[in-house]
Amino acid sequence: MDSPSPMLEEHFHLPGVRPMPTTQPFTWLRQGWDDMLENPCASLPYGVVAAGGGLMLIEAAAEQPHWLGVVLSGFFLVGPIGACGVYEISRRANMGHKVTFHQSLGGLLRHTEDLLYFGLMLMMGLFIWERISAILFALLYKGGGSIPFGLLTQEFITNPDARAFTLAYLGLGSVLAWSVFCISAVSIPMLMERRVDVFTAMVTSVQAVLGNLRCMLLWATLIVVLTGIGFATHMVGMVLIFPLLGHASWRAYEDLVK
Repeated sequence: MDSPSPMLEEHFHLPGVRPMPTTQPFTWLRQGWDDMLENPCASLPYGVVAAGGGLMLIEAAAEQPHWLGVVLSGFFLVGPIGACGVYEISRRANMGHKVTFHQSLGGLLRHTEDLLYFGLMLMMGLFIWERISAILFALLYKGGGSIPFGLLTQEFITNPDARAFTLAYLGLGSVLAWSVFCISAVSIPMLMERRVDVFTAMVTSVQAVLGNLRCMLLWATLIVVLTGIGFATHMVGMVLIFPLLGHASWRAYEDLVK
């Protein structure tokens, strides 16, 4: 049997993945903070846009728990694409360049096709979650069609139907969120720096996550906690948290992928 051609082997060649200590995510956050402080004028506008956009969506969905859940989940599903400009800042900063906000948009222009394709897949995941969310509300939640955002916690604690809904919602949502995290943990930075296809980037990301499971579980937890703080501060904290996570994610990619 003939061996695969060199071109085919090269096309499907996957880069290696480095093993990381469990606590490495704290180093990524520290390095991300340093990157943000070195380029505040380029980094913080992304936080302002994320906070402003998120606040408008929350206000629009405040009386509809179905859509509110989709908005909250959407930050985790499509946030990696929104941080492309932040990745570009870190990439250029590593080469010793000072970066302006306008220059940080260059990464999007250079890799538009691959990023658009990956973004469409993430949006498809968000659409699937919106449908699942609607079905769960229809089947399990009997508390009415709408509820003010400020009363959600009280409702979910005191209403037995709401408790059953919450367990199902969080369970299915966690499975989807973890799946998206596995394919996107390092894939978008990789697409921006290397000449690889989307499939190669996603497979490499899955390998990086599964090959450093405890480290990446901690990293995913930190992302959820920090994003939660952003929402808990009515999006004010997101001005810093969004670019911080973007810079730290680039540092994670640099450490994980050979």
